[in-house]
Amino acid sequence: SANEGDTRDGEDMIGVDAGENVEGEEIRMGDADCDCDTCCDDSNLGRLLTTVFMPSNVAQEACGSQTCNAETLWTAKTNAATQYRTSSYIALDAYADGGAYTIGGRSITIWSWDGSSDSLAMVWDSGNKMEMVTGGEKKISDADLCALCLSAPSSANCANCPFNSDEAPPAFDDRSDAKGPEPECVTTGVMPDGTILAFAGLERTGGIITYDVSNPASPVYQDFLNVRNWKTAAEDATTYSSDYYNLNDGPESLVFVNADDSPIGRPLVAAATPLAGRLSMYIIEEGTEREDDGSCSSTATCPYIPEEAGGTGEAYVAACDIIEDAEKRAEFGCVDDTDVWKLRWVGDYTVGEWDTDAAEHIAYDVNTEQIFVANSAGAALHVLNIHDPTTISESSLLDVAADLNSAACGNFVAESIQSVAVANVDGYAHAIVAAAAVSDDEAANGYLAFYNGFNYEFLGCLEVGIKPEGIAADGSSKIACINEGSAAEDGSADYPGAMSMCDVTVSNGTPTFTCTTYEFTSANFVTGAFTDAATFRANGVRLYGPTGDDVRLDVEPEGAAFTADGQYLVVALQDNNAYAMWDVTLGKFLFMKGFDLMAAEMDASDRDDALNIASSWGGETVQKLVMPDQIASFTVDGTYYFISANEGDTRDGEDTYAFTLEDDTKITIVVIDTPTIATYETDATEIVPQFEINDQLDWIEATLADAVQDSHWIFVMGHYPILSVAEHGGTQELQDALQPLFEKYSVDAYFCGHDHALQHVHQEYTQYYTSGAGAKVGRLQDTWLLVEADSDRESTSVPIPTTNGDVYFASIESGFGVHLLTKYNMRTEFIGTDGQVLYAHETPPRRKCVDTGNGCSKKHNTGETSSDEEAEMTAEVIAAIVVAALAGFLVVTGGAYAYKKVGPLVIQKQANPNPNPNPNPNPNPNASLSRNPSTMASRTRSGR
Repeated sequence: SANEGDTRDGEDMIGVDAGENVEGEEIRMGDADCDCDTCCDDSNLGRLLTTVFMPSNVAQEACGSQTCNAETLWTAKTNAATQYRTSSYIALDAYADGGAYTIGGRSITIWSWDGSSDSLAMVWDSGNKMEMVTGGEKKISDADLCALCLSAPSSANCANCPFNSDEAPPAFDDRSDAKGPEPECVTTGVMPDGTILAFAGLERTGGIITYDVSNPASPVYQDFLNVRNWKTAAEDATTYSSDYYNLNDGPESLVFVNADDSPIGRPLVAAATPLAGRLSMYIIEEGTEREDDGSCSSTATCPYIPEEAGGTGEAYVAACDIIEDAEKRAEFGCVDDTDVWKLRWVGDYTVGEWDTDAAEHIAYDVNTEQIFVANSAGAALHVLNIHDPTTISESSLLDVAADLNSAACGNFVAESIQSVAVANVDGYAHAIVAAAAVSDDEAANGYLAFYNGFNYEFLGCLEVGIKPEGIAADGSSKIACINEGSAAEDGSADYPGAMSMCDVTVSNGTPTFTCTTYEFTSANFVTGAFTDAATFRANGVRLYGPTGDDVRLDVEPEGAAFTADGQYLVVALQDNNAYAMWDVTLGKFLFMKGFDLMAAEMDASDRDDALNIASSWGGETVQKLVMPDQIASFTVDGTYYFISANEGDTRDGEDTYAFTLEDDTKITIVVIDTPTIATYETDATEIVPQFEINDQLDWIEATLADAVQDSHWIFVMGHYPILSVAEHGGTQELQDALQPLFEKYSVDAYFCGHDHALQHVHQEYTQYYTSGAGAKVGRLQDTWLLVEADSDRESTSVPIPTTNGDVYFASIESGFGVHLLTKYNMRTEFIGTDGQVLYAHETPPRRKCVDTGNGCSKKHNTGETSSDEEAEMTAEVIAAIVVAALAGFLVVTGGAYAYKKVGPLVIQKQANPNPNPNPNPNPNPNASLSRNPSTMASRTRSGR
């Protein structure tokens, strides 16, 4: 297994904290009220992303089970009696109370199965090798970019070291807190001499690591090759700034082609890199171990970039690399080291634009010597001819979306193509190609599209499960489609994960397809193998959250692999850190278990300015949640082995949070990426592509258009302020892009942070709240202080007009914001450090739900309420929204924990209680703004 690591995403109720370092169920150990005095500071485990959903940590203690919602978790998190317990892990009992966990294994793992037992046995794990080879055990590029960092670690010396970085130029140590190199994919292959090799692709740092796994209990490292350009030279920021020069960032699909099937008679590895939209080809050859990792320090030194484009255009060789005669080798002093199996880059082909998932998954047809590339966003298949892998050409483009959007396929509308497989069926002259398509309706089943691999004829389609993610073929007549299911993006529903088994039969040369979808229910397990959620959890299967007691809804299968004999299929349930074994003959699952835990050895902190791989931090150890994305199978001496790419993943949350209260009042919160829209703080060399801006604005408008149909309240949340009289001021680009949408779709309020102040500003019909004074305070603009000085501060109901809206309140006193919702009213309170209310204000919703079955009226609310409404408003607080200071991150807490009476409310405006002690004359709020380019990333990979 490639132990990437992943947790379930999509539900707003999984969030456990309002801090900026929380993504869905993930939380940093230092933010989790950790019970360890030293191990949870930032230089040890404090920055490490973990999950509360493991045995007897916060979720278990808060709820007594793993079925927790955000309300309960928030209450537990703020209760000092409930801690994230690190030191209670008992090695002899892998699922005993407590323990520290890391998401993803940063490794590959080999598991064995004897064909009769009810679980896999862990045989071997690569440990910290991936971080070692990407962090200086080998020279990193021709320039040895990590040498200074290793000899004298400091922020300056480590700046260009790409250890645990997925950025170019490097962001040193940036991913040590979150899955590190992040192994995503894995495959195996048999060399002509019988050697079994395993290849794993590292999604974030890039590169492919190779092991000899002929002895599964004792694999031998062979090679690490990273075909990417770190762009550390000055001209890389100007002349060569285009994404083209980044090369292959993070392979996510690997295919091995053995010598007999290879068009050149030599074993090949093909790699698909979605971010680069590129297919890369490698030959596998024996030779001495390479001196460096093969990456480029700069474009000018890069052998993978043509000379006319700025690179060298060729690989450097030494005399001993080309001399074969024994006497001559002795004359030159050549040393014949032990040969290892290693990759050699021979060519690539780009099928789409950068960061468009144009090369998501690949499959090889030995008959035509062609590779089929799944273009996710384009919902198409590229057919690439690799007869000469040094000169790849495109044979055809199959428009899968168009073929499925037909009456024969129920006029299916495809959102994306996630994976592709090739099957060779007896009786059919050509290969059959299957492509898995996800519906644009997240609640609808997906489809498989079938093609003739020779002439690309569309052969038909069949319905499978929801969100088909992975696909596997047994080399003959069976194709397994892995349907992730997962949850709705707005958290309103959870959908079942499933496996669809498809059979291809041939009669008189004509293929017929049948598919049956099997959910994870007792009916699809052998007798006694399916129990209940609690028992599965006791066996290490992570089932949790509001649907945690419904196994059918809570499982999220990701990838699968058939055994070599085609008798079994192992399915990886990534977010559940588990696997299930399917018996092809019986048509049943034999068992479902959690992957074994094992001690982690890694660099856990991105704030220590050092390359620090360790196995203990402040006396505390960490257990790996391997959470593989993909898994591969091979057989040695009759024993089945499975190798996992331990990526790691969690329920990291989506951008829309919607929930319905007990009285059917629906609240929608839309979370946006303001740095993608605004050039606020933009480095001149890091311009956001216009298509990224357009994509997000299109998504925002579509989301608001949906929300206005049935939502009583609509809120938007982003980091940067739209209107502000504090230090950073308002953001013109956000005003231009978003305020027309707020008006069109009746947005009630916008919440933000960034400015270290507390503010309430009103414009048109939308309220703007800033809560950024939790950890530090900034200053108010001098132009505002002058307006304030000339205003009647005793007037408590009339706002002060400014160019940044009508200001009701602005203060740099430390505090945070609380927003209390009823069906007809929102009360805002800013709370100071002494717990006293600094400011309070009320506003009604902009629209009122009309119970006619036609959604909500879009007319603006006048703010007037009836006496009945006022009575209901003051009788019960239905829900509370807590806006965290500084980060601008929302955690929604439900009604059961916010019931109380609200007395008469008084709108208050008061003078600044803490006048700016250090005025800095700068009447232009946008005069000296800079932006961290790292905040610009808008990548499609799941989670950190």
